[in-house]
Amino acid sequence: MPRSNASTGASRLVLGGAFVWCLALLLGPALRPDLDPLTTHPETYALGPWGLLMRLGYVGVAMAGGAAAYLARPSRVSAVLLAAFAIAALLIGLLPPTGEMDLADEVFPYLQFAPLAFLVAIAWSSWRTRHRALIVLAALVWLLFLPLAVGEPPGGGIVNRAADLAMGAWLATFAVATHGSGSPSRTPRPGRA
Repeated sequence: MPRSNASTGASRLVLGGAFVWCLALLLGPALRPDLDPLTTHPETYALGPWGLLMRLGYVGVAMAGGAAAYLARPSRVSAVLLAAFAIAALLIGLLPPTGEMDLADEVFPYLQFAPLAFLVAIAWSSWRTRHRALIVLAALVWLLFLPLAVGEPPGGGIVNRAADLAMGAWLATFAVATHGSGSPSRTPRPGRA
C-alpha cells in the first residue's frame, strides 16, 4: 500500500511528539534538583519553575497519541483508545493538578484512565500486528505500569518515569512500523520472505 501524505505526516507527528515527551521526562529531574526523582511523579514537574517544559511534554504525547490513533484507524478499538488517551494527556498538560482544589484538581482524578486506555490500545495493536518490537515494548510498558496500578511502590516516581519513557518508545516504534502506510507491517519470520 503506498504511503499517503496524511499517513506520512501522522508518522512524523508521532515521532516528534514522542521525542518531546521523552525529552521532557529526562530533562525534568535535571532542571528541578529540588524534587526527588525517585519519588516525584512526572505530572508534578508541570508545576513551578520549568513547569512549561513538562506541560509541553504532555502536549507532545497527546499529539503523538492523536496521530497514532489516525495511524491505527484500521483497528477501531486501538484508534478510539489512543484518541481517548490523547485527549486525557492534553488535559493533564493544560490542567496539571495543583493541590489547591481548583478545576485542575477536580478534573485530574477522572483523567487517570489515560494509562489504562493506552495499555489496552497498545496490547490490542501489538497483538493484531504481531510486530515483535511492538509486542516487546508493550510488555515492558505493562510490566512497568503494573506496580503503579496496584499501589504506590517504593521509588514510584522513577517507575512512573520509566513506564512513560517506554510509552514514548512504543509510540515511536509504532510510527516507524507503520511506515506511513496506516497499518504496521508484520515482522517476517526467519527463513521466509
